[in-house]
Amino acid sequence: MEKSGWIIYHDGEISDQIKEKEIIGEIDQKLLRLDELKSMWLSYSEKKQLVLYIDGLGWHQLKASLPQCPYFSTFNTACALSSWPPITNTALASMLSGADASVHQIKSHADRSLKLSTIFDEYPGRCVYIEGERTILYTQHSALLNPRDEKDSDQAVLSCMRENLDYDFIFVHIHGYDDVCHHYSPQSRQAIDKLIWLDGQLSQLLSDVKGMIWLISDHGQHANEDKGEHGSFCEADMLVPIGLRVNENE
Repeated sequence: MEKSGWIIYHDGEISDQIKEKEIIGEIDQKLLRLDELKSMWLSYSEKKQLVLYIDGLGWHQLKASLPQCPYFSTFNTACALSSWPPITNTALASMLSGADASVHQIKSHADRSLKLSTIFDEYPGRCVYIEGERTILYTQHSALLNPRDEKDSDQAVLSCMRENLDYDFIFVHIHGYDDVCHHYSPQSRQAIDKLIWLDGQLSQLLSDVKGMIWLISDHGQHANEDKGEHGSFCEADMLVPIGLRVNENE
């Protein structure tokens, strides 16, 4: 096998020094990775930054929906590589710590204690971390939790975001899209409508926010009959967007 890309292994390590029998797949080495986000955020710490983290939004899912999502279409977006395995706990740990799973050791949904330093520990300004109804990872910086209504926690999360826009670094985890994709499949009308709804809500809420606005995700989803799932080594799960919109006149 030619070693021209990032080779993903069973234990989450990214390397080319391993036997072929342990290789489960290969992806282009030119792609951005989620564990590179932390250093990018720190490099722009003189500016206000808002991270919109839409759980379960794969690269192909976003591209297919852009004609119906005018706000997301304004982001300069690149295709990036999720962590292995492509699940929320592992990917979120990579985003926050700047390390891959071989270092942070968050490799399953049961792994929840992130012992490494995170972006919130190192960022020079004031940080706020806004979550849904429960804590995904335990870190030194506690998340603001938001209750779930009859549908999901998205409305409460967006309201919490609106109330905390004065922070220097705002990290917002939006869960509802992933839930809809799991229930109906990522190509369903319900999933597309959910993304259109988020596009409209965020466009209104952030129209006057100045600074750098990031659009990111942890993993995509693939259809399995009439449901959606992830965690496999396939493009639908592994490829995610990293987008940036800069609102000037700070």
